[in-house]
Amino acid sequence: MASTPLGLLREYTQKTILQIFDGSSVSVLCIDAVMKGLLTIALNTTDLKEALGVNSLVLVEEPEFSLEADSHEGMVEGLGPGSKIVVMISNKMSTLKATTDLVKLIKEGETSKRRTEITVHISPRNTTTADFIFNSEGIDKHLKEVVDLDVDIVPRNDDFLSMERSDCFRELYIENDISSLYSIAKAILKLQLFTGPISKIRRIGPHASTTDTILSQMLSETTDIFASQPVGIDTLFLIDRGCDLVTPVLYGRTYHGFLLELYPELLNNLGDFKPDFAIDDAPKEMKLTGEIFDSLKDLNFFHVKGEILDTSAAIKEKKSHIKKDKHKMTTKELATMTHQLRSDLDLEPQLMFHWNVEEVLRKKTEKPEFIDLKDIELHLIKGTTPEESSITEMIETLLFGNYPYTSLLRIICLYSHCNGGLGKHHETWKVLIVKQYGVKALFQWNNLQKCGCLITTEKKPKTSKFHMVRDMLQLWDGAFNSQRVQRSMVRSPAHNTHNGFSPAIPALIESVTTAPDYQRKWSSHCDGVFKHLPPPVSPQKDSPSDLSDRDKPRVVLLFFIGGITLSEISAIRNLKAHIDKKDLPQVSFLIASTSIVTGSSFIESVIRV
Repeated sequence: MASTPLGLLREYTQKTILQIFDGSSVSVLCIDAVMKGLLTIALNTTDLKEALGVNSLVLVEEPEFSLEADSHEGMVEGLGPGSKIVVMISNKMSTLKATTDLVKLIKEGETSKRRTEITVHISPRNTTTADFIFNSEGIDKHLKEVVDLDVDIVPRNDDFLSMERSDCFRELYIENDISSLYSIAKAILKLQLFTGPISKIRRIGPHASTTDTILSQMLSETTDIFASQPVGIDTLFLIDRGCDLVTPVLYGRTYHGFLLELYPELLNNLGDFKPDFAIDDAPKEMKLTGEIFDSLKDLNFFHVKGEILDTSAAIKEKKSHIKKDKHKMTTKELATMTHQLRSDLDLEPQLMFHWNVEEVLRKKTEKPEFIDLKDIELHLIKGTTPEESSITEMIETLLFGNYPYTSLLRIICLYSHCNGGLGKHHETWKVLIVKQYGVKALFQWNNLQKCGCLITTEKKPKTSKFHMVRDMLQLWDGAFNSQRVQRSMVRSPAHNTHNGFSPAIPALIESVTTAPDYQRKWSSHCDGVFKHLPPPVSPQKDSPSDLSDRDKPRVVLLFFIGGITLSEISAIRNLKAHIDKKDLPQVSFLIASTSIVTGSSFIESVIRV
């Protein structure tokens, strides 16, 4: 990836980080959750202390900070004369306030013989808000300097970038804090330095429109930078997470999606994964990387075992072919085949490991409580039998059952979208939730309402907006079959990600990027869809000059503001593979987001009070 635009961005990010610590003898590194995620991915390590050569790592969190494996007071006592402390944080208001508390603690523990030097690096830049907070709290005089930190987005792999801002949706929809949109626009501007400039921008959702406005202002101030560069990205789609709140609450049905649902700690875990049990002869633990994992991660979970069997059979066939026909081969042919076979044999431990992981996941997902949740989810999406009374009875059974709280809230939110509101169940279910989980649940319920995850309309419409969008974009395809050999029967590869259901945004992108009249399709086709999205979206109109040359391969950047699910990433990758196989205009997709979210992490962020 090194010579690709994303590879160059990774190298630049690594150099930016390492320059701060080069020869500076830093004693303590203080970082928030955003910067911890960015540094972990950029440096490809979970041991930041060793990678950066620091003695202690402090996590700056709201409402308080924590020291890895020690107390805060212990950190202060351990600082020697002239100790250097580096603070690397994002520009979130809560983080800036927590940083002031940390600096005060350090300074309170100082003596005349033990002075410290504190430098604060703020991503993506220092702001007047930061200056005001530091000044009003009286800590500015204790800081050596406050500088910009150009580390805001990093490639996770060769087609996906993340800003690791897991609370972005919460900030936008619960806290009404839009400061993250500046960071997003800044990250997109920087990305163009590596990919080349963007030709056109398409917006889906209000926060996408605001980001476009900020980005346009930035571009107007930096026109000289891109004046002589050829177009690198044909179209940027800015996508507000708030326009599709169904997909985030669904259970991931891809191999990687199931893994994160059941083992959420794996998201930024670069070490070995050790399943709960292992079959004989299979490796007990292994990193979730490599050729086999890459070939499995975007498949529907039902299709994983078949793919492993096919790959294993192909290796056995190659062995048999060499053994049977080696006397007919030239020396060069035999050497080539033997070399390929050695590479294939190296894959066998990976195949056995993932066979074992599939068995572990299958046992977990075959438990009655998990099956109940999946059944309700499927009925709601399809909008078919069983009757409404049966669905509500199943949900009320969950309310009184021993089900995870977030799982219960996910189903209730899904019900509200698929039925156009909770209707008469609103007050009843809210009272049951509060009785079961305490008064705190009332504030959490209000948060879900405020951000649009929970629709509480008392009078339900005949057809929900979700079902209108589902039918217009053909999101449901009953041709899905759990047998891998029949996976090509569905209308689109995106339908394989959720057992016949395609996430809305990838389906919308597919409908416009594969159409012969690509740019006009955006205006005409999307008018009807957009008015049913929550919140309603006003599509922009294209002029004839916007029409692109259909003979040229295009690069499309999809930026999800507020988080993206693994199912959506898989659907987009599967769409790319589908386009490559068909006689369609060639498109390459770059995917970026403020973070990866699972149903549980998404709901947990929203309901935090």
